[in-house]
Amino acid sequence: EIASASATALQAKHSEDARGGSAPVAAEAQERYLQGRYFYDRRAPGDFERSAKYFQEAVAIDPGYARAWAALSGAYRRLAWNGLTPDRDLQRRQGQAALKAVEIDPQLAVAHVYLSRYYSETGHVAKAEEHLRQAAALDPDDTMVLDLSSFAAFSRGDIEGSLASQRRAVALDPLNTMPRKNLGVLLMASGNLDGAMSEFRKVLELSPAYGEDVETDIVSILVLQRRYAEAKSAIDNFPPGKYRDRGIALLHQPPGNPAAADAALERLVAQVRKAGPGGDIMDTIRLAEVYAFRGMSKQAFTLLQEKRAALEQDQESGTNWVWYLQLEARVSPFLKPLHADP
Repeated sequence: EIASASATALQAKHSEDARGGSAPVAAEAQERYLQGRYFYDRRAPGDFERSAKYFQEAVAIDPGYARAWAALSGAYRRLAWNGLTPDRDLQRRQGQAALKAVEIDPQLAVAHVYLSRYYSETGHVAKAEEHLRQAAALDPDDTMVLDLSSFAAFSRGDIEGSLASQRRAVALDPLNTMPRKNLGVLLMASGNLDGAMSEFRKVLELSPAYGEDVETDIVSILVLQRRYAEAKSAIDNFPPGKYRDRGIALLHQPPGNPAAADAALERLVAQVRKAGPGGDIMDTIRLAEVYAFRGMSKQAFTLLQEKRAALEQDQESGTNWVWYLQLEARVSPFLKPLHADP
């Protein structure tokens, strides 16, 4: 009887937290929502599709579940932005889900965060800023609010403020891998390589599905710390492809192989050229990092400037991607030597 009463009380509390208000959430809907969150946070191939499916089931079971509508907006957003130009149908559904979440519960901070992102990505800057302010006022400790606040602070040059917000996000939601990965990125940018290494290893422990993406960050730290033998050992475990080529290209001095490093660099260049203006921004950043680390600053600048020019030609989404390119270039420790170059 005690266990039953405790479970009932806990369910009521979880339901209140889940919906964002006092009305109860259907147990089946909450279960679907939690399954969706699991796949959304895991980020293995196909996980965003899986998360969207579970969020869709959650709102079908309980159409008044505001938090599930907000999460569905986030899943649609991830699916919409697979390339430089968003899928307009998915983006439309992203906006509808976010608006539904706010309509159901105007006091739910995360609903305003997702609506802010939708407005930002569709060119409604004033509306985006307004909903972000509402989200911060409603719940300044929401992990998504903290995450956005962190990178806004970094963009202003406030490194300490940025780190404080990101650390707070990790402390409040320690099993959420995205704030932890972002914290690792910011720690790298601030020069705290040991701290960054610790966070990246925790990310992989929580979600091995991140795989080469985070393992590449770990290799970056080993290279920056001049722990070349360890870096080479880690790179040797990578399958053939761009992540392996980047690692090999960075090791252009012993214990690396200069000839192999040059060949890997040529493959990276060919890949970026083949992808053209619509290529992955992070592929451009990683190639620029190799150039900078090898003292090829002219090539790094040319590559980044060409990418920016290509992005600016995209009238629909160029502004968002230029901002992203600038942010990634700013947080990269490999590109720091370029900052003082007039």
